[in-house]
Amino acid sequence: MPRARGSRNGMTSTQIQIVLLFAIAMFLYGASLAGMMMSDVEKKRSPNSKKEVQPTFLSKEDLERVCEERRVENRKSERKIYYIPSGYVVEAYIKNSFRNLGYEEVFDYEKATFIVGKRPGSWLDWRFCLDTMKHNHIPGQIWLIQKDKLVLSLRSEARRGHVSARTGLTGDDFLKHTYLVNDQMECNELMTLTRDRTLTNSEMRKPRYIQKALKGGHNGKGLIILDGTDMEQLLKKYTKTGFCATEKVLIQEFLQNPLLIDGRTFNLRLYFIVLRVKPALVVYHDGYARLTRGKFVSNSTDLKNFVSNSEKVWKGGNSEQAKHFMTLPEIENHLKENDLVPRDADYLNKILRPKFMAIFAHLFESAKDKFSTDSPYFGVFGPDLTLDDNLNPWVFEVNFSPELSRFLPIDLMPDMYSDLIRAQETLLQDNNANWDALTQVMTSPHNMHVIVDEQQDFVAATPKDY
Repeated sequence: MPRARGSRNGMTSTQIQIVLLFAIAMFLYGASLAGMMMSDVEKKRSPNSKKEVQPTFLSKEDLERVCEERRVENRKSERKIYYIPSGYVVEAYIKNSFRNLGYEEVFDYEKATFIVGKRPGSWLDWRFCLDTMKHNHIPGQIWLIQKDKLVLSLRSEARRGHVSARTGLTGDDFLKHTYLVNDQMECNELMTLTRDRTLTNSEMRKPRYIQKALKGGHNGKGLIILDGTDMEQLLKKYTKTGFCATEKVLIQEFLQNPLLIDGRTFNLRLYFIVLRVKPALVVYHDGYARLTRGKFVSNSTDLKNFVSNSEKVWKGGNSEQAKHFMTLPEIENHLKENDLVPRDADYLNKILRPKFMAIFAHLFESAKDKFSTDSPYFGVFGPDLTLDDNLNPWVFEVNFSPELSRFLPIDLMPDMYSDLIRAQETLLQDNNANWDALTQVMTSPHNMHVIVDEQQDFVAATPKDY
């Protein structure tokens, strides 16, 4: 059928105009709706939220005057102000720690004593009176918290050996062998190993490796457990394409002999706090164990038998909570009751905790050369790890600014963040203050254990029987 005069693809000019007007109207409606949604998000963030104040540009003389005024206020402890970047979620535990110490939240970061968080996707762009602020993100920390960069940090240290000489450890002592399979050489190495290995039928059904996304992967997302059959499929893909993976992942050896508690595997969430990058001062703080909901089955690849994130396990009332959370002293009691360690041994204080402390010192020391050494920066890190049936610790990953209270059944760390704030207040007045001076302002300094102290030339070492 011939087209109507003045038409295109069977449409008249009038019809085209109507379609264009409709498209423009829908675009404007979508933009308006997006703006309303963003507005709602901001309202939910804080009932009194305001538009963030833009940075002020001062002359050199005015800037120095303002900075000196702030230094005087810091020395008098008169500036108790904290700032949270728009869109950054901070849990109530941290906010309450500030409020209980008399801090006020503001929306102008230039006025803040503490900056809590960073802008989504980027660092705060600020150079305003550096010595009068504290910021709980450390530029360069990606070398600890991104899984592939953590592996590279540990490998780099293994070649140098400086940290190992202090801690008595290498990365292979606490991190299962890992293949960065986006690197062709490491992909080839893993596939050659898979091709040359002969497995029985029962061995084929057992987990062999775990695939992890390089970024994110919280609450078990991005994790895939690979058994022998999965590895054969990966080998076929590699033979056909020459690649192990198109997405950014790593593949790590699976822990075959985890320690079980009541038939379950568990994840330890412990903490180390970088109070100061230069001269380095880092402390360890106990955390807790989270048991999986599912019983361990040696030939299963079901994530519920291995993932124990708080959000996954904190269900039901107190009796249900008690099944899934344990403190380190409770872990020690379990080991003694099951004759895994001598009943009269001070195993937690003399062996287990020192092991954790040495591992965390090694992690920090391996990555610290990548950190900014400006005085404002500090950070809270939460490594996830477990124990094998020989009571050796194995690290899964290192989290930055991990959740501290949202899903915990009990307040296991009542003073940790408050003491951190108190310590930073002291460091604002004197960035070279030593550990003894910081303990004087803390409520519970006995809960923190120094693992790195450059002023004292100290790095925690693993216990001799490790």
